[in-house]
Amino acid sequence: MSQSCPANPDHASWFIPDTITRIQQIWVGNNCTLTKYMFDIPADTIIDACGVTYSPDFSGLVTGEADPSITGSPEYVFDDDCRLVGIGRNDKVFKIVGGDEACYKILRTWYFADWCGGKPAGAYWWQDQSSIIDSCVQTIVVRDTVAPACLITGPVEDGGTIAAAGCEYNLSVEIDFADACGLLSYSYELRMGSIVVEHGEEETEVESLTLTMANLSGGTYQLRLRIVDGCQNEGSCVYNFTIEAGKKPTPVCVTALTAELAGVDMNQDGTTDAALAIVWAKEFNSSSTAACGSDNSELDYRIEMLDGIEDGTYLGDTSYLEVGCANLGTQMVRMWVIDPSGTSDYCDVALTVQDNELVCDELSNNTLVHGQLHTEWGVAIGGASVHLLQSDQSEVVIAGDVDGQYGFITKKGSEIEIKPMKDGDDQAGVSTADLILIQKHLLGKEELGLYGRLAADVNEDGRISALDLVTIRKLILGITHEYPSSDSWRFYDQESQQRTYHIPSLEEPMELDWVGVKIGDVNQDYDPDQAMPRSGEPLVFEVPEVELEAGRRYRISFTAANFEQIQGYQYTLAYDARFMKVMGIDYGDTLGLSEANFGLDLSETGMVTTSWHALEKGSAYTKGITTDKKEVLYSLVIEGKERAYLSDVLTINNRLTRAEAYNAEMEVKPISLSFSRDRIVEEGFALYQNRPNPFRMETVIGFYLPEAMDTRLTIYDATGKLLKVIEGNYSKGYQEEVVRQQDLNTHG
Repeated sequence: MSQSCPANPDHASWFIPDTITRIQQIWVGNNCTLTKYMFDIPADTIIDACGVTYSPDFSGLVTGEADPSITGSPEYVFDDDCRLVGIGRNDKVFKIVGGDEACYKILRTWYFADWCGGKPAGAYWWQDQSSIIDSCVQTIVVRDTVAPACLITGPVEDGGTIAAAGCEYNLSVEIDFADACGLLSYSYELRMGSIVVEHGEEETEVESLTLTMANLSGGTYQLRLRIVDGCQNEGSCVYNFTIEAGKKPTPVCVTALTAELAGVDMNQDGTTDAALAIVWAKEFNSSSTAACGSDNSELDYRIEMLDGIEDGTYLGDTSYLEVGCANLGTQMVRMWVIDPSGTSDYCDVALTVQDNELVCDELSNNTLVHGQLHTEWGVAIGGASVHLLQSDQSEVVIAGDVDGQYGFITKKGSEIEIKPMKDGDDQAGVSTADLILIQKHLLGKEELGLYGRLAADVNEDGRISALDLVTIRKLILGITHEYPSSDSWRFYDQESQQRTYHIPSLEEPMELDWVGVKIGDVNQDYDPDQAMPRSGEPLVFEVPEVELEAGRRYRISFTAANFEQIQGYQYTLAYDARFMKVMGIDYGDTLGLSEANFGLDLSETGMVTTSWHALEKGSAYTKGITTDKKEVLYSLVIEGKERAYLSDVLTINNRLTRAEAYNAEMEVKPISLSFSRDRIVEEGFALYQNRPNPFRMETVIGFYLPEAMDTRLTIYDATGKLLKVIEGNYSKGYQEEVVRQQDLNTHG
C-alpha cells in the first residue's frame, strides 16, 4: 500500500508497495456421461438393390445403396459446443438363404465416444473397447423383388411347325436370361401333351445358353422353362412347336373297283326316292406300309373324287364316298394313306358305278330340295334335324350331316313346309362377353346386328330385355342347364328370314340355305374359327396362402394387381371339398357384386361359379373398371376340414363356367390364380361388414381374433341406441355371429 500514487520518495510515509497475485480456475464442460440416447439414431430400413457394395479401402464397410448418406447416420441432438463427440461404425453382412425377397442383412453397429480428453489415434478407434462409451445396432435388409425374365428362340416362331427331313428331329433352342441381380438356377421340361419327354435342372450365372434335345419324333410339344434368381424370385417362359416328320408312308392300291347302286327310301315314306352306293377308302387298299416304324394297323385312309377341287390334299376328305345316279360310269378316285406321324401319300384308281336295277330311271319323276345350314359367317352347323311337313300332314325328319348339308327327294308338284331344328348344349359359346354386348345394345352404345338381336331374344318375345340377361346369366353360372322356353338354336331362311319355309308346288330341284343362330351367343364365337381375339396377358387374381386347419374359419380376400379396364369376367372356382367348405361370400362394394353373380348350387361338390360385368353408368364404364392392386374385390368365407395348404386345394378352371375376362377392346384374357405368401389372412382384431346389408330377417357379423379370448360384441342403431350385447369365449381366427331381426326389434 502507498499513500501516494505514483510512489514519491520525498513523502514522509513513502514505501514500495507489494503486488499479490491469485489464480482462479473455472472448468466449463458436461457433467453427464455420453450415451446413445443423446443421438438421433437412424431407423432399421429395407432397401431395394441387387447386392452389397463394399468400400474400396478394404475396411469392410458397406457403401453404395446402403451408404449412411442414404440409410442415415446418428446425429448428436444436444446443443453443446464444449463436447467433442466421436461417431464410428462397423458393418457385418449376412447372406439370407431361402428367403422370399430379402437377399442380405447388414448389421451396422454405431459406436459413440467422448473426445474432450483428446481424439484417439487411428481410423478404427472403436476396435479399442476402452474408447467406446456406448453403441447401438441398425438393421438394413437388402431385397430384390423383381422376377427374372427369359426368352426361348427356336427354329420357328412360337406355335410353328418344324419340317423334319426324316422321322426324328434334333431340336436346338437359344435361351436368353435377364435379371438385374443375377440368376441362381434354371430348370426345363419338354412335354408332349401330358407326357414329360425330357427334363433337367442346373445352376447358372450366364445370360444365355443353348439347349439341345435329340431324336424327337413327330408331334406337338411344349418346352417350359423356369428360372430362379439369387433372391428366390421365379420367372418362366414357354415355347410351343410341332414336329412334322418328313418320311411318307408307301401307298399300294387295287387297280379298280365296281359299285352297284341300290334303291333307298330317304324320307322313310315307303317309296324309293334315291339310288346310292357307299364305297369305303379301305376297299382300295392293297398292302400300304407305314413310315418311321409305325404299325401298318395305325394307318388312316381317305378317299375323294378327282374333280379338280382341292385334289392335292386329304383335308376335308372322308373315309367313304356316296355315289348315285350322277356318278354312273367310270370315275377316277384318289385314295390317301395317312401315317400316324402326319405325313401322307396317295394312289389313283378307277371306280365303275353301275345301275343294273334301273333305279335311276324310276327316279326321273322325283325332284330334290337341298341346302346347307350355316352361321352368319358361313361356318357349317352339323347335327341339326330338318323337318319336312307334306300336304297330307305327314312329317319326315332328315338329319343334316357334319357339314351342315341336307337334302329331300320328293315327288314333283308336292306342297311342303321345311323347318330346321337343333337343341342341346345350350351353354356352348355363351359367356359374360355376350352380357356386356347386350347391355351396350340396350343403352344405345353399340347396336347389335340382325342375328345378334335374334340371339339375344332368349324367350323369343320379340324384344330384348333384362329378363333375357337374367336367363343367360343363370345358364353361364350353371344354375340352369338349358333355356326354359327355347331350343339352343334357331334357323332362318337366308332370303326371307322365315323360321318355316312354305313351297306350294315343287316342280324343279330347289336349293334352300338356312342361317343358324346360337341362342345367347350374340358375338357368334361358338365356332373356334370365329373366336374373339385373345390377349396373352392373363388377369391374375391373388389370394393369400394359408395352411388350413380342421374346424377353423378363414376369410380369403380376392385382389388383382392388373385389374385394368376390365369390362367383365367369368370362371369356375374349383376346390377339393374334402379339405375345405365354402360358408359364404362377402360381396364387397368394389364391383357391385351380389348373389346374382355367383352360382353356389354345386358348392358342396367343390365348385363355385361367378360371372360379372360392369354396369354402365352413362359413359363411366365404357372402357371398363380399374382397381387398386390392394383393393378387395370379394371375399370367400371358408372352413377347413382337413389340414392342407390352400394352394393345393383351390384353383380357377373351365370345368363349368369358362375362365376368361374381357378388356376395354373386348379382347378375351385368360384368368389365373396366384397365392401370395406375403399376405397374411388376418392380422390383429378385425370387424367386417355384416351380410346381407341391409337385411330383414337376419344378418351375419364376421370378426377375426388374433388368439382365443373372451369377446364382447356390442350392436347399436344409427342413433347410438344400444340394441344387443353378445358375449362369449371364441377361438383364434375368423368367427361369425348370426343376429336375427327379432333379437334387435329392428331391421336395416
